[in-house]
Amino acid sequence: MKEQLRVMGVVSAPFTFEQDRVELVASVCRLPGYLEEVMIGSVDVDGLDATDTILSLISDARPDLSAVLTVGTVVAGFNPIDLKELQGQGVPVIPVLGKIPDADAVEQALKAHHDDWEIRMKITSGHSWIKHPDLDLFYSNLTSMDGKGVELLLKRSIVQGRTPEVVRISHMVASALGKGESSGKAL
Repeated sequence: MKEQLRVMGVVSAPFTFEQDRVELVASVCRLPGYLEEVMIGSVDVDGLDATDTILSLISDARPDLSAVLTVGTVVAGFNPIDLKELQGQGVPVIPVLGKIPDADAVEQALKAHHDDWEIRMKITSGHSWIKHPDLDLFYSNLTSMDGKGVELLLKRSIVQGRTPEVVRISHMVASALGKGESSGKAL
């Protein structure tokens, strides 16, 4: 693994369901935490445009990205990230979570709130969550990077605690955009 990895972290800003759109913040750090750039896109709340927006943010970033970290597989309510489509773009996309979501509860909520729930479930299914052996963190197995590479990248990306620094920075910017101040935990 290269010494100076450039990693992007993508996080959606806080929102209400009365909003039509919400900001999606992408920060790029040279690991472990040297901030190089911050970009802002936007997505529909409960929409289906997260994948396209993330693709645009990746293409707008300076070249040489080693990986993209997301918090889970959805943003802005239940705007699903199509990991299979993103993996085909040449940059590994690695969703991370502090705890595994209850798949049955997710399906029930989707059925209750979305006529197109089957499409959303299909986009976010087909992978499992793997517990990092050394961190209080889970990551998706659906990535083009091997498990040992993912585990090393995540370990190198953490400055303190369990949250990768690039995700923490994106969360702080997103939180400030949405609430006027940075607060809360990213994972």
